[in-house]
Amino acid sequence: MHNPGFNDFTRVLQLCSFLTRHF
Repeated sequence: MHNPGFNDFTRVLQLCSFLTRHF
C-alpha cells in the first residue's frame, strides 16, 4: 500500500505543517 503519490502527499503535509509552525 506504499505508492509514490501518497509519499508526495505526506511530504506536502509535513511541509505545510512546517510552514504553519514558522508563520
